[in-house]
Amino acid sequence: MLTVPHTLIGAALGSLAPDSPVSNVLAFGLGWLSHFVLDTIPHWERLIEAPEGRVKGFATEQTPNMWPRLYFWQAVIDVLLAATIILGLIYFWENALRFWRSTWFWGALGGFFPDVVDNNPYITPHLQHRRGWRWLRHFHQSIHISLRAQKKMPRFVGLLTQVVAVGFSLWILR
Repeated sequence: MLTVPHTLIGAALGSLAPDSPVSNVLAFGLGWLSHFVLDTIPHWERLIEAPEGRVKGFATEQTPNMWPRLYFWQAVIDVLLAATIILGLIYFWENALRFWRSTWFWGALGGFFPDVVDNNPYITPHLQHRRGWRWLRHFHQSIHISLRAQKKMPRFVGLLTQVVAVGFSLWILR
């Protein structure tokens, strides 16, 4: 799934966390769990696929210069959009200094954090040898809908599931 739905669903679920001393931890956990739930439903990993011959053996932990250029730029745009959404929410928050304490911020952070540590060519190679991170990567990859299954479904389904996730989260955040 693209980063934007993960971020918005995490923010929406985080905003529902009850007010308590551990509400930010709970919000981060809700966002984190929502990431894995969203990864199990049909979705797009990329808006545009690179030509077949260019993706053979492609893995997100490879250095960016080994990524198909189309995937690299889609990842950059996706992360920038998610960052813009978070910054926009912070800007429109009644007191921008309070966002660190807001549950929606911690939920949004939890929503996209698994991809930051597992699919980031700058971080993943340094963490992949640590036992806990190896477990996370294995879990994250195994829970994901397979690329083969994604290719069998109509393209609009991958878009529809993400539009529904974004719409649902905006409805909660309104």
